Amino acid sequence: SIKATFFRYDDEEKILTIPAGIGMNYIQYLFPNKQIVFGEMNPKVSKNIFIMKNKPRSHIQQDAINFLSCNNQEEPQKMLCLATGTGKTFSALSALSTLRSRGIIFVASDALATQWKNAILEHTNILEQEIFIIQGKDSIEKAKNKINKFKIFITTFQTINNYIENENN
Repeated sequence: SIKATFFRYDDEEKILTIPAGIGMNYIQYLFPNKQIVFGEMNPKVSKNIFIMKNKPRSHIQQDAINFLSCNNQEEPQKMLCLATGTGKTFSALSALSTLRSRGIIFVASDALATQWKNAILEHTNILEQEIFIIQGKDSIEKAKNKINKFKIFITTFQTINNYIENENN
């Protein structure tokens, strides 16, 4: 199974959409000087951020893409469980492309971050310099300052947890 949390960033409107399952008190803590609007995702669709090189190879992948990319407010977060080799990563990237969104992909290890980067390069028209792997506090600051330069961000849960813990001390 694959568990990834996707955030949506609209370049034109400068709006970061965060999945509803993340506690709003926590979001307010992370962004104390920012206006936070609670509600549904902005239905306005921006231009394509990236495109897929290939079409889904099976109805299983197409069903997974449809499931992940539908905007169901009752289920804002989704978990995709498919057998090994059925195309979970491809389906997740296709859904992100369908949503016309930049992505922040959270993974459990640096090895998985590298696997995701390789899959992005294989399956999309994204260039290597448009992918940013967030590792450490300095890279978080760089990502915040150059958010428009990158189309996909990849980080580990541990990197974000360490950053938050250090900010609290």
